[in-house]
Amino acid sequence: MWFMESADPSGLTSRIAEQPAAAWPWLWSGVGLAAGYAGATTADELRGLGHAAGSAWPYFAQGVVFAVAARVLSGVVPVHTELASRTVLGVDPDVAANWSDVAADGLTDRKDVHGYAEWRRRLRAIVTELGR
Repeated sequence: MWFMESADPSGLTSRIAEQPAAAWPWLWSGVGLAAGYAGATTADELRGLGHAAGSAWPYFAQGVVFAVAARVLSGVVPVHTELASRTVLGVDPDVAANWSDVAADGLTDRKDVHGYAEWRRRLRAIVTELGR
């Protein structure tokens, strides 16, 4: 969706609204991941996307954490990733990447989808508690 809509916040919001409501959280997670990893947005657009996510904001923020953690792990944190971390999560990238590590504690040896689902759930809890 990010690339289909050329990172346009209104296009993304409209496209998500056209989908079944049950899919919205997962779609917002993908938008957060793309916003943090691929970029192409301003701080105002990031804030607008977070607002548009509404009750799915924790999913949107979880996606941003995924992107930030991947960039920090790679050792290359582009300006747009730092902007997403600071704007959406309210913290610098190293802090957000640490949230990902904390959420993964005790799960890294799991080879099932439930471990991944638990990591995501823990990340949403962290961003809800600390990031907003």
